[in-house]
Amino acid sequence: MVTKDKEPIEFKEPALNVPAGTVLITGGAGFIGGHTAEKLMKRGNRVVAIDNLNPYYQVEFKKECLSILEAYGADKFRFCQVDICDKEGLQKIFAEEKPEVVIHLAAQAGEIELCYLFNWVGL
Repeated sequence: MVTKDKEPIEFKEPALNVPAGTVLITGGAGFIGGHTAEKLMKRGNRVVAIDNLNPYYQVEFKKECLSILEAYGADKFRFCQVDICDKEGLQKIFAEEKPEVVIHLAAQAGEIELCYLFNWVGL
């Protein structure tokens, strides 16, 4: 609870309006993706996380996040190291997993030109 001018302000956690079943999360080894995956698994979903483990952010942090998620077991979590630009790799994962929902959190950080090409143009 946070107070502003001595009046309490309560923050409510937003509801996850995601159906039961398999959810694929791009950027699943990152901070937001990892927390989203954990939240979904706690409520009963199976999660397939994909991430290219790009070294722009600390890969050790991503691996630590993945070890926490993998502790939920193979029936609840699967990690696939694949780049979202790898069309064939993505098609294979979609064919195997048949996710009901995709939560797209992956992005290419770094130089502004590369970010634009990967995140907006889709190269």
